[in-house]
Amino acid sequence: MEIERKLDRTRASALLRRVADVLEASPSERLEFEDIKFQFGEDLEIEVEYEQAEDKVEFDIEFEWTPDKPSQRQPAYTLFKGSQGQWYFNLKAPNGEIILASEAYQARGGALNGIESVKQHAEPSSFKKLESRTEQPYFIMTAANRQTIGVSQMYKRAQSRDRGIATVIAYAQRAEIKEE
Repeated sequence: MEIERKLDRTRASALLRRVADVLEASPSERLEFEDIKFQFGEDLEIEVEYEQAEDKVEFDIEFEWTPDKPSQRQPAYTLFKGSQGQWYFNLKAPNGEIILASEAYQARGGALNGIESVKQHAEPSSFKKLESRTEQPYFIMTAANRQTIGVSQMYKRAQSRDRGIATVIAYAQRAEIKEE
């Protein structure tokens, strides 16, 4: 299948920004553009060509990869006991990346209640978008009583942080609990 698109400068730059965001995020991120949907594989190669003739300049960017097979893994809460005896959980995406890390709990039951709180509060109003001292975007998830349920990783871009929030919301209900 071959599809060719002609884009104006504004749409082309927006598409290239979206590609850059996906490349920064992870190989599991999908990119959709009109009727084109694809996911980069781990073996991504990018070829850049520049040709200049007398009256014409041509600049091509070519992406080539082998599509990954769909992951058989599911999103999961991993429940574990830390070295100091406190309990924690992480919400992991199907690719194994931690998208939400819990606070410490004194008992296993407290961590399980924390997982239930994630499920209960998985809506946009439960997230606070913040920046670290080094201006890295991240988020925290809070319960109705304003207690922190979990914290994200640090992101390079605000768009990646926002995708992280959407991922927590998408996986919170269907993730299974695994004890490590």
